[in-house]
Amino acid sequence: MNPKPIDDGIRLNKYLASSGICTRREASTKIKAGQVKVNDLIVTFPGHRIKENDQVFLNNKLVIPVSTYTYLLLNKPKNTVCVTEEITGTKTISNILGNKIKAKVEPVDVLQRNDMGLLLLTDDQDLISKFQKTNHKGRMILHVFLQDEISEKEISKLHHAFDSEKSPDVGFVRYVKGKNKDEIDIEIRIGDIKKTIEIFDQQSLKIIKMDRIYFAGLTKKDLPRDRYRNLTEKEVVLLKHFT
Repeated sequence: MNPKPIDDGIRLNKYLASSGICTRREASTKIKAGQVKVNDLIVTFPGHRIKENDQVFLNNKLVIPVSTYTYLLLNKPKNTVCVTEEITGTKTISNILGNKIKAKVEPVDVLQRNDMGLLLLTDDQDLISKFQKTNHKGRMILHVFLQDEISEKEISKLHHAFDSEKSPDVGFVRYVKGKNKDEIDIEIRIGDIKKTIEIFDQQSLKIIKMDRIYFAGLTKKDLPRDRYRNLTEKEVVLLKHFT
């Protein structure tokens, strides 16, 4: 049985998706399959509007709504400071966002001024806290530009330097395909940039700059330097539940 939709309120499929349970498309499938109740009635229309005091159940479990947060992926350029406030004479993340973003977003982690690449910004404090935990298992890939070319023997030595118990967990260290031998990619755990730089220093490998090309399942595809985009519902669900 379908209660008559009302003109105001949030759409049922969006309500489920914003709770972080699934994407909007997946929510629509669950609704059409009769898995969702509004109060005591099964609803099979994804566009049904939810009123303020309605209770929504998925497979007879109460769905707890969450606040509507903002999630942005930004491709940081060089010479940009990772703060969301304006600083006179200095380019910051705030200058890239402009006045279009009203939410008070902040990076879940930071890149140094001269480094480039992916930054995840949000006002979701739970997600920020998740990424800042020392046991977080999310991965990232850094494209590292070195002052001098590095030999295969030096790459092997560098990889070995990461094998000690107190060192960052490295997935791989390898040449960048089609580039000179002064550029390498390294996969590490999110939060281990500082320790990684220290190991490069210990191996007398001078880093000129770094470009983060992968972050917790997110890439720079279709995201030019100095630009940002909103995360999709599916990306948000993956970040919340699988990283």
